[in-house]
Amino acid sequence: MSTATIPDLWPEFRVKAEPSPSAILRHQGEKLGEKTHNAVFGEVESAQNDPNLFGHALFISAPFFRVRQRVVEAWHNLDRYPAKVILLDEHGKRTREETADDAEKFIAVLKEMLAAPYIVRLIDSLIDQSRDLDDE
Repeated sequence: MSTATIPDLWPEFRVKAEPSPSAILRHQGEKLGEKTHNAVFGEVESAQNDPNLFGHALFISAPFFRVRQRVVEAWHNLDRYPAKVILLDEHGKRTREETADDAEKFIAVLKEMLAAPYIVRLIDSLIDQSRDLDDE
């Protein structure tokens, strides 16, 4: 039997219209890079801890300084929402945790968390230090 005669056996898959937690986090990482001319940007690492639980971590990265700090985590099951959003401090400790029932709530919670004083100070410092490199 040739591969041309083997049928596609997969069912049709539905694609949800609302963005997933990982897509929202990745987009914010890209936006940070755009704002800082890629001196500082966000990276997302995703993992599956068990068959039904997915985790995504947003890192603030500054490659010139070899800095990579985990600042936010998101956890969800196969359905993507509700998703747990967790703010981390400079030591990786959880400082705030909220549940988002949909993408709109996830975005609202994430917006507040990304404005946390520690994250803003970290990014400001990395941007300032990057400018110092430009002066050299």
